[in-house]
Amino acid sequence: MSGHSKWHNIQKTKGAQDAKRSAAFTKIAKEIIVAVKQGGSGDPNNNSRLATVIAKAKAANMPNDNIKRILEKASGAGSGVIISQDGYILTCAHVLDGASKITVELQGGETAVATLVGSYTNGDIAAIKIDKTGLNAAEIADSDQILQGETCYAVGNPEGRFSGSISDGIISALDREVEVDGITMSLIQTSAAINFGNSG
Repeated sequence: MSGHSKWHNIQKTKGAQDAKRSAAFTKIAKEIIVAVKQGGSGDPNNNSRLATVIAKAKAANMPNDNIKRILEKASGAGSGVIISQDGYILTCAHVLDGASKITVELQGGETAVATLVGSYTNGDIAAIKIDKTGLNAAEIADSDQILQGETCYAVGNPEGRFSGSISDGIISALDREVEVDGITMSLIQTSAAINFGNSG
Protein backbone atom coordinates (compact mmCIF):
# COMPACT_ATOMS: atom_id res chain seq x y z
CA MET A 1 0.00 0.00 0.00
CA SER A 2 1.41 3.38 -0.96
CA GLY A 3 1.99 6.19 1.52
CA HIS A 4 -0.75 8.23 -0.18
CA SER A 5 -3.29 5.42 0.18
CA LYS A 6 -2.43 4.98 3.85
CA TRP A 7 -2.91 8.69 4.48
CA HIS A 8 -6.21 8.64 2.58
CA ASN A 9 -7.50 5.69 4.59
CA ILE A 10 -6.46 7.27 7.89
CA GLN A 11 -8.23 10.53 6.97
CA LYS A 12 -11.31 8.63 5.85
CA THR A 13 -11.41 6.64 9.09
CA LYS A 14 -10.91 9.79 11.19
CA GLY A 15 -13.70 11.55 9.30
CA ALA A 16 -16.07 8.67 9.93
CA GLN A 17 -15.13 8.60 13.62
CA ASP A 18 -15.70 12.36 13.96
CA ALA A 19 -19.11 12.09 12.31
CA LYS A 20 -20.08 9.21 14.60
CA ARG A 21 -18.87 11.16 17.66
CA SER A 22 -20.80 14.27 16.59
CA ALA A 23 -23.99 12.26 16.11
CA ALA A 24 -23.55 10.66 19.55
CA PHE A 25 -23.05 14.08 21.19
CA THR A 26 -26.16 15.46 19.45
CA LYS A 27 -28.23 12.54 20.74
CA ILE A 28 -26.89 12.96 24.28
CA ALA A 29 -27.56 16.72 24.17
CA LYS A 30 -31.21 16.03 23.37
CA GLU A 31 -31.38 13.52 26.23
CA ILE A 32 -29.97 16.11 28.65
CA ILE A 33 -32.58 18.70 27.62
CA VAL A 34 -35.40 16.17 28.02
CA ALA A 35 -34.06 15.08 31.43
CA VAL A 36 -33.95 18.70 32.68
CA LYS A 37 -37.46 19.49 31.46
CA GLN A 38 -39.05 16.26 32.70
CA GLY A 39 -37.10 16.15 35.96
CA GLY A 40 -37.85 19.79 36.72
CA SER A 41 -34.25 20.51 37.73
CA GLY A 42 -30.91 21.23 36.12
CA ASP A 43 -29.13 19.88 39.20
CA PRO A 44 -28.04 16.24 38.76
CA ASN A 45 -28.05 15.87 42.56
CA ASN A 46 -31.81 16.46 42.54
CA ASN A 47 -32.57 14.79 39.21
CA SER A 48 -31.55 11.14 38.97
CA ARG A 49 -32.41 10.88 35.28
CA LEU A 50 -30.21 13.88 34.51
CA ALA A 51 -27.39 12.39 36.60
CA THR A 52 -27.57 9.21 34.51
CA VAL A 53 -27.45 11.13 31.22
CA ILE A 54 -24.53 13.30 32.37
CA ALA A 55 -22.63 10.15 33.37
CA LYS A 56 -23.32 8.84 29.87
CA ALA A 57 -22.04 12.10 28.36
CA LYS A 58 -18.81 11.93 30.36
CA ALA A 59 -18.32 8.28 29.43
CA ALA A 60 -18.59 9.36 25.79
CA ASN A 61 -15.88 12.00 26.46
CA MET A 62 -18.20 14.94 25.86
CA PRO A 63 -16.28 18.07 27.03
CA ASN A 64 -17.47 19.55 30.33
CA ASP A 65 -17.92 22.96 28.65
CA ASN A 66 -20.37 21.40 26.20
CA ILE A 67 -22.33 19.74 29.01
CA LYS A 68 -22.47 23.03 30.92
CA ARG A 69 -23.73 24.97 27.91
CA ILE A 70 -26.43 22.37 27.18
CA LEU A 71 -27.60 22.50 30.81
CA GLU A 72 -27.78 26.29 30.70
CA LYS A 73 -29.74 26.24 27.47
CA ALA A 74 -32.14 23.64 28.87
CA SER A 75 -32.72 25.48 32.13
CA GLY A 76 -32.61 28.94 30.58
CA ALA A 77 -30.52 30.24 33.48
CA GLY A 78 -27.53 32.53 33.34
CA SER A 79 -25.90 35.58 34.87
CA GLY A 80 -25.05 39.10 33.75
CA VAL A 81 -23.16 42.25 34.71
CA ILE A 82 -24.76 45.69 34.85
CA ILE A 83 -22.43 48.03 32.94
CA SER A 84 -24.41 51.29 33.00
CA GLN A 85 -26.73 53.08 35.38
CA ASP A 86 -29.47 53.16 32.74
CA GLY A 87 -29.88 49.41 32.41
CA TYR A 88 -27.35 47.97 29.96
CA ILE A 89 -26.23 44.46 30.94
CA LEU A 90 -23.52 42.18 29.53
CA THR A 91 -24.04 38.43 29.41
CA CYS A 92 -23.09 35.42 27.29
CA ALA A 93 -24.64 34.97 23.85
CA HIS A 94 -25.35 31.28 24.43
CA VAL A 95 -27.43 32.10 27.52
CA LEU A 96 -29.90 33.95 25.29
CA ASP A 97 -29.82 31.50 22.41
CA GLY A 98 -33.37 30.63 21.41
CA ALA A 99 -34.96 32.83 24.11
CA SER A 100 -38.38 34.24 23.27
CA LYS A 101 -38.44 36.33 26.44
CA ILE A 102 -35.62 37.63 28.64
CA THR A 103 -36.29 38.32 32.31
CA VAL A 104 -33.66 39.81 34.60
CA GLU A 105 -33.73 39.39 38.36
CA LEU A 106 -31.82 42.12 40.19
CA GLN A 107 -29.92 41.71 43.44
CA GLY A 108 -32.88 42.68 45.61
CA GLY A 109 -35.20 40.22 43.90
CA GLU A 110 -36.91 42.77 41.63
CA THR A 111 -37.48 41.51 38.08
CA ALA A 112 -37.58 43.33 34.76
CA VAL A 113 -38.14 42.30 31.15
CA ALA A 114 -35.06 42.88 28.99
CA THR A 115 -34.58 43.47 25.29
CA LEU A 116 -31.65 42.19 23.25
CA VAL A 117 -29.40 45.03 22.10
CA GLY A 118 -26.79 42.97 20.29
CA SER A 119 -25.06 39.60 20.23
CA TYR A 120 -21.64 38.39 19.05
CA THR A 121 -21.74 34.61 18.86
CA ASN A 122 -18.08 34.08 17.98
CA GLY A 123 -17.08 35.92 21.17
CA ASP A 124 -20.02 34.46 23.14
CA ILE A 125 -21.05 37.91 24.35
CA ALA A 126 -24.35 39.76 24.26
CA ALA A 127 -25.82 43.02 25.51
CA ILE A 128 -29.35 43.40 26.84
CA LYS A 129 -31.21 46.36 28.33
CA ILE A 130 -33.83 46.77 31.03
CA ASP A 131 -35.94 49.87 31.56
CA LYS A 132 -34.32 50.95 34.82
CA THR A 133 -32.19 53.89 35.94
CA GLY A 134 -29.99 54.61 38.93
CA LEU A 135 -28.48 51.13 38.89
CA ASN A 136 -25.08 50.32 40.40
CA ALA A 137 -22.84 49.61 37.42
CA ALA A 138 -19.74 47.46 37.60
CA GLU A 139 -16.39 49.05 36.87
CA ILE A 140 -14.87 47.38 33.84
CA ALA A 141 -11.17 46.58 34.26
CA ASP A 142 -8.50 46.26 31.58
CA SER A 143 -8.00 42.54 30.87
CA ASP A 144 -4.59 43.30 29.34
CA GLN A 145 -3.37 44.18 32.84
CA ILE A 146 -4.25 40.78 34.35
CA LEU A 147 -1.31 38.68 35.55
CA GLN A 148 -1.11 34.91 35.84
CA GLY A 149 -1.43 33.85 39.48
CA GLU A 150 -3.58 36.79 40.56
CA THR A 151 -6.62 36.15 42.74
CA CYS A 152 -9.97 36.21 40.94
CA TYR A 153 -13.63 35.64 41.75
CA ALA A 154 -16.55 34.12 39.88
CA VAL A 155 -19.92 35.67 40.72
CA GLY A 156 -23.06 34.17 39.30
CA ASN A 157 -26.30 32.26 39.50
CA PRO A 158 -25.55 28.51 39.74
CA GLU A 159 -28.46 26.29 38.63
CA GLY A 160 -30.53 29.45 38.25
CA ARG A 161 -31.35 29.23 41.96
CA PHE A 162 -28.37 30.56 43.91
CA SER A 163 -28.10 34.16 42.74
CA GLY A 164 -25.10 36.14 43.95
CA SER A 165 -22.93 33.10 44.68
CA ILE A 166 -19.18 33.73 44.77
CA SER A 167 -16.26 31.34 44.32
CA ASP A 168 -12.58 32.25 44.32
CA GLY A 169 -9.46 31.07 42.56
CA ILE A 170 -6.47 32.33 40.65
CA ILE A 171 -5.76 33.27 37.04
CA SER A 172 -4.39 29.95 35.77
CA ALA A 173 -3.49 31.05 32.25
CA LEU A 174 -3.91 33.89 29.77
CA ASP A 175 -4.93 33.73 26.10
CA ARG A 176 -5.96 30.09 26.35
CA GLU A 177 -7.43 28.96 23.03
CA VAL A 178 -10.55 26.86 23.54
CA GLU A 179 -12.90 25.49 20.90
CA VAL A 180 -16.58 25.33 21.82
CA ASP A 181 -19.24 24.32 19.29
CA GLY A 182 -16.77 24.81 16.45
CA ILE A 183 -15.79 28.34 17.53
CA THR A 184 -12.25 29.02 18.75
CA MET A 185 -11.95 31.69 21.44
CA SER A 186 -8.97 33.15 23.30
CA LEU A 187 -9.95 33.03 26.98
CA ILE A 188 -8.68 33.66 30.48
CA GLN A 189 -8.42 30.37 32.38
CA THR A 190 -9.24 30.39 36.09
CA SER A 191 -9.34 27.85 38.90
CA ALA A 192 -12.49 29.44 40.38
CA ALA A 193 -15.43 27.03 40.40
CA ILE A 194 -17.87 27.88 37.61
CA ASN A 195 -21.13 25.92 37.39
CA PHE A 196 -23.96 25.92 34.88
CA GLY A 197 -25.98 29.07 35.46
CA ASN A 198 -22.79 31.07 36.04
CA SER A 199 -22.38 32.02 32.38
CA GLY A 200 -22.64 35.72 31.80
